[in-house]
Amino acid sequence: MSQQPISIAAHEIKDIFIMLQVANNQVLFILLASDGTINRKGDGSPDCKDHDLYIGRTDTAPIIEELKASISPEMITFLHGTYDASEKKGRTCSLKIGFKTDSIETGIEFIYGEHSTGVPTEFRQLVTKAVQLTNPWHASQKRASTQAQLQAKPWWKFW
Repeated sequence: MSQQPISIAAHEIKDIFIMLQVANNQVLFILLASDGTINRKGDGSPDCKDHDLYIGRTDTAPIIEELKASISPEMITFLHGTYDASEKKGRTCSLKIGFKTDSIETGIEFIYGEHSTGVPTEFRQLVTKAVQLTNPWHASQKRASTQAQLQAKPWWKFW
């Protein structure tokens, strides 16, 4: 049974989703929406221990617009599939990238070894750019969360 080719253009994309797991440990999660909403967890490093999910919205132009500029028509042709590397060296990694338009939800998954060839360059660059674009926002959310925890009173103090 053959799949119909995906026919979307980068400018039609409303949401972009990225999730990276290393040995079933989610080390990166990014969701960007065209309304400026950002969800992010982790930094993508193989042994990431940052499991706090930050959800918010940017006040500036949505980051997704900059990221969409990195999506080539060739990348779109790979969507709607799973690519499982036959030889995996190191821990098993799973990278999922998804796109949503007004009418289509599609994506791609790469399953590979931590020390294997891994993900095609264009997709790797897309993930790297998503991390770089969201790093300032993510860092500010982490700082705000830490400050709020430091200023919080114990639950039993009402005064």
